Amino acid sequence: MKQTLLISFLLIISITTLGEKKKTTSDLLCTGEWQAIIKDNGPISKLTLSFTKTQQNYYLEYNTKAGKKNYSKISDYYLSETPDTTFTKKKVGKVTEGKYIIAQKDGVYEIITLTSTTLKIKKIDGAILEYKKKEKDADNTSKK
Repeated sequence: MKQTLLISFLLIISITTLGEKKKTTSDLLCTGEWQAIIKDNGPISKLTLSFTKTQQNYYLEYNTKAGKKNYSKISDYYLSETPDTTFTKKKVGKVTEGKYIIAQKDGVYEIITLTSTTLKIKKIDGAILEYKKKEKDADNTSKK
């Protein structure tokens, strides 16, 4: 009886696991807004990044003597297994897996860590940026 119960349990787990679709790099990137982890009290007060299948959306808030300023940029991008040195427009939106984000306006980023809640990327020139999945606001509104 115990053996039958154990086999049934393992069979159910196996079927459930086989039915789950593995999330691609693109799926993970495109599941919401990424909030930068800012480790100092410098001028940057907010930095977010979000993705569609074809575009990278960057939003920055920073403090100046004149007050709070913001900057946003939208850039086409594609995923690649290699750090392409030249942006190739025809690759945008074609590949769903990759170790590198090739952005038209920002250059090349190596994906160091990507999970459903964490994104850590390294700009080819050396800067490392770490993000966490932005939690929904209590009133269910968010600024993009």
